[in-house]
Amino acid sequence: AAAAGLGDAVAQGVSWALGVHGSSELDWSARLVRCGCVASFGGLAVGCGGEVWWRALSRYFPGGTYEAGLRFTLDQAVFAPVVLGLAAAAWPLVEGRGVSAARAHVDSDWYHMLGKMWTFWGGASAASYLLAPPQWQPSAAAAAAVLWSA
Repeated sequence: AAAAGLGDAVAQGVSWALGVHGSSELDWSARLVRCGCVASFGGLAVGCGGEVWWRALSRYFPGGTYEAGLRFTLDQAVFAPVVLGLAAAAWPLVEGRGVSAARAHVDSDWYHMLGKMWTFWGGASAASYLLAPPQWQPSAAAAAAVLWSA
C-alpha cells in the first residue's frame, strides 16, 4: 500500500511540475484522495491478493529455474491481467465518472496498458522469481511498484 501511495505521490508531483494531464487544475484535497485510493487499491489487490497468490505459487511450484519460470508465467498470464483490469475499471469510478466510463476505459485502454505492464513487470517479476527467496518476493514487488506507479 505504501509503495503504491508513494509511487502515485511521485507521479502527481512530476505531472504537476511538468504541467501535464491538467495536473495544475487538481486541488490538494483531490490529490490526497487520489493517493489514498491508489494506496488502498495497492494494499488490497496487490498487497493482500498478491501475498496469497505468491504464497500459493511458491507452495505448488517450489524449486529452481524451471519452477521460477512457471511461477513467472502464471503470474503474468493470470494475476497481472486481472489486477490491471480491476485497476483500469476502478480509476474512472474513483474519479466519479460512473460504470459506463469504467467499462469504456477497460475496453479502450486495457490491451495497451497490458503491453506496457508486461514490458516493465516482465523483467521485475523475472528478477524477483529468479533472485529473491520466496519470503522476499512481495517486498521486491513492492519496491518495483514504486517505480511502476511513478
